Amino acid sequence: MGVASSILNNDSLKNNQKYHRIMKLEARYNNPHASDFHHKKRILDYISNECNLNNFEKKECLDIIEKISNFDLLCKNCSNEQIISVICLRTKNKYRKIEIERHKIWKEHDLSFKRYITISDRIGDYFYKHSYIKSF
Repeated sequence: MGVASSILNNDSLKNNQKYHRIMKLEARYNNPHASDFHHKKRILDYISNECNLNNFEKKECLDIIEKISNFDLLCKNCSNEQIISVICLRTKNKYRKIEIERHKIWKEHDLSFKRYITISDRIGDYFYKHSYIKSF
């Protein structure tokens, strides 16, 4: 007897409650990207604390991570930590000019200028290709 059938057989629940519980279970077990997103969000929490990002900058990084769910588009050989580190450093550098190569996240995640520029350019290219307004 599965979990869904035990929910359906539960007489104390109303039909809409049964429906919502089953939908939550399906979303949890049938969506592999949900757990991947939460893993990326935990990495972002750690790196944003290390980079001293404010809430606005952290929200911008989270928006980028939400929109570009497939990190293989940015760098196939890079780890999630490296890509999220570049996103955080890129966002921090956008609002507060910093020396990126001297940041401890740079050394901790073994980043290079080539990786930083490649990932940063691909983020910009992704948003350019997926924007509604394109320059002529």
